[in-house]
This record gives sequence, C-alpha cells and structure tokens, in this order.
Amino acid sequence: MAYETKTRVDTKPRPTGCSLEEMISNAFEDISETDDKLVTSLWKTESEYTPSPYSCWNDPGINKYLTLKPRLSKSAQLETTFAASRDRWREETEFYSSIAKITSNQNYLEIIGMGEQAVPLILHELEERPSHWFVALTAILRVDPVPQEIRGDMRKMADMWLEYGRQQGWI
Repeated sequence: MAYETKTRVDTKPRPTGCSLEEMISNAFEDISETDDKLVTSLWKTESEYTPSPYSCWNDPGINKYLTLKPRLSKSAQLETTFAASRDRWREETEFYSSIAKITSNQNYLEIIGMGEQAVPLILHELEERPSHWFVALTAILRVDPVPQEIRGDMRKMADMWLEYGRQQGWI
C-alpha cells in the first residue's frame, strides 16, 4: 500500500505523553483541508496497521513525532513478563535455603498470578533447569501428581510434573 507523501519541516517541540492520534493531529494541524485525504490515508486502526521495526513514513513532520515500535503478541508479552519475573526471582532467592522464603518471593507470586497461561513456561523451565516450581504448579492447577515417596528428589519430582504436563497437553 503506497502513501502519498508531503515534505515539510516542523519546528514544534516533540509532544510527550500524547497518544498516537494526538501526535498525528499535532503534526498535521496546519495542513490545509485539501490534504485531509493524506491524513485519513495515514491513520489506520491498530488492527489494520501494526508497524514493523523498519516501517516509517517519509514525512519529516511525522517522523519527528513518531517512533514506531513492533507490537508483541500476547504470548510474546507473557513470555517476556514470565522471563523477567523468573530472572528476578532467581536473583533475589539465589542464596535462600528456606523453600517457604523461595516460594513467597513477590516475583514467584507474580508468576503464580499469571495462571494457567504460565504452566507451559514453568514446565519448560522444569525440563531445562529443575527448580522449586512445584508449589507454583500446584497452586495454579490445584493438583499434585507427585507421590509422597519421591518428595525431596527434585529430579524425580520434575519428571512426574513433566509426565503429568504431557498427559494433560500442557507440553
């Protein structure tokens, strides 16, 4: 889709805290009514126009105001949030020996708060690097497939959760 471009130099200061619509409006407020078609053709709803990291408009007036960022899908946002919380949790509890302290850390609780969406990510973590994810899985899924006789053996507990995850279609 090609856009008609106009060249103009704008000396207004860059607005801060404005929505995309306000920035476009500010950038074009002095364009005459004959150029309304240009403004309309540039304005797309979020569902119609998701910018790539390389997209730009060839109008220096707009380019001064807009920095287009790629939008992350919901799953990518979840993975990013999960990874950040996981990394902070690991860092903050690295030297704790108390499972109660490890599993009551704010970042760990944020992961539990993600609900069932976090289960595949937690199971992947168990596969890659077994850790104290059992409390989170039990809290989220309200089941515990680990028999009493293997409690305390982190590798076997992780294997039980991974087997349960495969049976239930989580991984």
